[in-house]
Amino acid sequence: MSLMALQWNFLSQDLDKMRAKVLNEIGDLAVRQNARRFSKRTQLAFLSDEQIGGSWFFRLFTFIRYYLFTFVHAFEIVGQEKLEQDTGVLMRSYSFMTQPRMILCMISRHTTHCADVLPLLISGYHITGRVTRGLMHRLILRYFPLLRWLGSVPGERESAEALLEAGFLCGVIPGGGDEGMVGHENAYVVRWPKKRKGFAHIAMKAHAPIIPCFLQNQEEMRFNPLFALANLLRIGHFYSYIMLFDIPYIKPLLYRLGMGIWFSCTWFQLPIPVKLTLHIGDPVEYGENDTIDDVVQRSRNALQALINKHQPHDLGWNDHSHFHPALNFVYIVDKYQQISIDLSLSSAYVLRNICKRRIVSTDSSSIDSGTSTH
Repeated sequence: MSLMALQWNFLSQDLDKMRAKVLNEIGDLAVRQNARRFSKRTQLAFLSDEQIGGSWFFRLFTFIRYYLFTFVHAFEIVGQEKLEQDTGVLMRSYSFMTQPRMILCMISRHTTHCADVLPLLISGYHITGRVTRGLMHRLILRYFPLLRWLGSVPGERESAEALLEAGFLCGVIPGGGDEGMVGHENAYVVRWPKKRKGFAHIAMKAHAPIIPCFLQNQEEMRFNPLFALANLLRIGHFYSYIMLFDIPYIKPLLYRLGMGIWFSCTWFQLPIPVKLTLHIGDPVEYGENDTIDDVVQRSRNALQALINKHQPHDLGWNDHSHFHPALNFVYIVDKYQQISIDLSLSSAYVLRNICKRRIVSTDSSSIDSGTSTH
């Protein structure tokens, strides 16, 4: 037997031992039997909430992301009482569970910076005691495999249905990276690709109500200079225009190239201390005779209505009430220097506004002095 064959045998034995160890840690016999159908990495998601949430890796991410997230952004949840019901609930964004065996899965619009996903994923456990099984893109888990230790799995329908049947929470963002690539000008517009209907299939199969959820000020929580420049040059508009033409070979190549560039640029971001509030909406009603397209459209409309209610002004960089009271440096500057610094996407816009205010203040002071002279 060759050396490569021997190495493969030892590796296979180690993988089998790891797989058996994970299966042995799953206490529920029915859940364990159901988990056997999947790979050893996916089987991690079938561990109990206490096992995942109590692991050193989950606690480490809690220390790094959760406490800083809640302090800087004064994070809170509004409408959590809507989850306290006996029926299963399929929500949209990242999930929270308050009743045993309830199916909860929240979906919201995907941000351009992706900085809200992981803290929301972790905060669910600390607020409700339940770990959300994030249904993510397979490439994300390929490049960041440690996310599996937080309960995340590839967003495949078979694994999602198995996790829901086992009573776990599943979280999904239907728009995915496609929605995050459309730019700041569409920050609060729901733009799901036509093919993203999996959550509706799962909800209807589980007879679970769908609940829209929205994180207020989610786009303002990060400033990315690269995205600001791209938005200024209207690169997003050009990309969207090209993608309208279904050009063979060109469209999939451009999509993969754009996705890679966008995700790489998400790391160049600055935190902004805005207040974040997760709003939980009312369930989307549907019947057995409704089609998948009807349920998807109804869910999209409900989510957009929730966004319009709590974020009617689009990007809110100029609204000082959005900022954390303890870190409201914009309010301090405005109060003591009488200069309103607009945290907009363009530094030229900021400079122009400051100059306008100085001109107006100079003109008013001249008028006042002239009036007092006469």
